[in-house]
Amino acid sequence: MERILVTGGAGYIGSHVCQRLLLDGHKVGIVDNLSTGSRIALDALGHCEFYNSDILDFGAMSRILKDFQPGVVVHFAAAAYVGESMSDPLKYFDNNVAGTISLLKAMVSCLSEPKVIFSSSCSVYGSTNSAKGFSECSPLSPESNYARTKLNCEEILRSLVEAKKLTAVCLRLFNVGGASYDLRFGERHEPETHLIPLAILAALLPDRRLLIFGDDWDTPDGSCQRDYVHVEDVADAVSAAVHKLSYRASEFLGRFVPLNLGRGEPTSVFDLVATIETISSRVVKRSTVLRRAGDVARVYGDIGKANLLLGWTPKRTTFDICSSAYAFEFNRIRDIA
Repeated sequence: MERILVTGGAGYIGSHVCQRLLLDGHKVGIVDNLSTGSRIALDALGHCEFYNSDILDFGAMSRILKDFQPGVVVHFAAAAYVGESMSDPLKYFDNNVAGTISLLKAMVSCLSEPKVIFSSSCSVYGSTNSAKGFSECSPLSPESNYARTKLNCEEILRSLVEAKKLTAVCLRLFNVGGASYDLRFGERHEPETHLIPLAILAALLPDRRLLIFGDDWDTPDGSCQRDYVHVEDVADAVSAAVHKLSYRASEFLGRFVPLNLGRGEPTSVFDLVATIETISSRVVKRSTVLRRAGDVARVYGDIGKANLLLGWTPKRTTFDICSSAYAFEFNRIRDIA
């Protein structure tokens, strides 16, 4: 099997991906500076080669790549808070764009046939009021600095592919949620900004309330709509992409391949809150506040291309996402108590 290097492998999505790659029989290396990654996740993974380093450090990345010699690099390391990206844009362009350039320079210098699976974002599309979801051919119109950094990275990757320097599979992730069913891996963000764990905490803890950022959006119930995909489904897609790249699939090698990863349907904030209330048998305490800079009304995707090229279809429902996240958060609170 392949040697796979995962940047950001101690993070929420990265740790699930590493677990899946280990189950596939691959040898997995992790690069993470642990600024947001979790030591707990690293300990749970166990059988990985861990490099406590930063992708901005070109020298360190060169040494790691020469030492580990990965067949595929899976790049998940990024700063990922939309609101923070609007107040601190330099942090985002430095970490996400300059960090990706550093990693890619090292890959091109140190690997004979560089192949990267890049974690991009549906936010590169912007917003739509169309009845149809975004396809990979939809116009790209990022509305936050976070989204702009992801599009910048995509453009760099496309340019390197055109220059015949590498192969790039670009996964445009929609809203990732849920936890592993063994409850070893889940969301551990500090601070937590993602809707599902925040709603769960507002149901479980007496002093927590969920902030609803606007209830006057141009959607059926006035709340934002997003396309939620289970983190285990994302890990399945990365596994399928690694398999394709490992077996030199002609539709991938030497190409830039963007793929949407979502469920292909929109779910509103209020619908998600109702689902969590059903699962928990508790009220999600909430308050409506002003919209956040960079937020958009509706985002969901057409996932037909991922099915066609990877044979991938999401297996888990929105209920599965919320129920696994609830079980993980409930256990985490109980353990802390």
